[in-house]
Amino acid sequence: MSIISQAFTQKQRYAVEQYRGHIAVVAKQDKCLEPPAGYVAVQMLSAGICGADIRVCTGQKQFKGTDQPVTLGHEGFGMIIALGRDVHTFAPGDCVIILPHTFPADHASYCTTMHICPACIGAGHTLHRGWDIPGVFADRLIVPTDHLVRVEPLHLARARRGAPDLLEGVFAWCEPMLCVLSAYRVLEEQMHSLLLRNIMPGRALVIGCGPIGALHSLVLLERGFDVWLFDEVAERAGLVQRCLGKGYLFDPFAPGSYELVVVAASSASAIHLGEALVADRGALYLFAGLNAGEREEMDTRHTFYYERIHRAAQGVLTMKEGKRVLYVGHSGYYEELAEQAIAFVAEHAAPLSRLVTGIIPGWNSSRIESPLPDASLAMPDGTPAILAVLRGMDLRTMHGKLLVLPTPLQ
Repeated sequence: MSIISQAFTQKQRYAVEQYRGHIAVVAKQDKCLEPPAGYVAVQMLSAGICGADIRVCTGQKQFKGTDQPVTLGHEGFGMIIALGRDVHTFAPGDCVIILPHTFPADHASYCTTMHICPACIGAGHTLHRGWDIPGVFADRLIVPTDHLVRVEPLHLARARRGAPDLLEGVFAWCEPMLCVLSAYRVLEEQMHSLLLRNIMPGRALVIGCGPIGALHSLVLLERGFDVWLFDEVAERAGLVQRCLGKGYLFDPFAPGSYELVVVAASSASAIHLGEALVADRGALYLFAGLNAGEREEMDTRHTFYYERIHRAAQGVLTMKEGKRVLYVGHSGYYEELAEQAIAFVAEHAAPLSRLVTGIIPGWNSSRIESPLPDASLAMPDGTPAILAVLRGMDLRTMHGKLLVLPTPLQ
């Protein structure tokens, strides 16, 4: 029996839900599998665990929240298994990525933006899948078609060739890849406007070598930068260097500065390090939002809040200890870059699959399986592994990216 037919006939499904601070894997019984008009049913094939998901669950990231249980997760890739009425742009069997942001029904009253972009996301004008509306940590989803982007067969085939172990599961990288690619559009616009120049290859430092830092490193290498890597957990920087096959480990005693510093760690100390190392007329990109306890952190002259810079999708050019520094940040993505992100993931399936160091084979599974030596884990009390991770289990010395594969890929 195919994945499509199995999913359509099985009414029970599982989801990872949060309600009033409590996280659990819950069984759901679908009374009707047929989607309403304009919607489709999607069987999840792979889902990424984002650091922002963990920060929300541990209280380090603020969000609007709901008064109802909400399914977590926002990095999703799946297959369409059923169509609602009046859906003509998709077909059963299509593979899709699921975009997490959407406008609320009344958004026209306070936001005139027609398309999802970093400016409207940073201003809080959107609802976020996994926090405000149901997310992707579930066996099946009912999703409106305007939240979906098809992954074309040529990209699926390219991913299979590049990542024979992970196969199409690699497309769980698409949403974070979309956010990273969007950063360089924001940076290009702000550099052109405030520094009157384009992004030119040079020396770049990535601070924070989790999954997002790894994606930035990959994009910068593709753009011709010499990339240095730093993380307070040295094993993470070494893992990214090995998986990408390029990059230099940051040496604090080596002289030099960097034309671009990307801060992909959620701490003010990471920003301060970047401020010290960015070159004159260089750019400091605040990609990661600060943890809750540091959200009010400001620059030394108390001119601006770092968190506001992170969310604004605008630049601030200022003097910093005798240097002209362009501060830039953003939150989210330009939705029109989604197809570019899909193509980038397919093209770089091999290094991206190496960066996936842990697979959780199902929402209820208590195991994290890994190709790395001594990196496979079993939760000793049988707790679902995804719950242990979302509750803050520290795997930074062992793992890069973690995915959940609720449906076996064939």
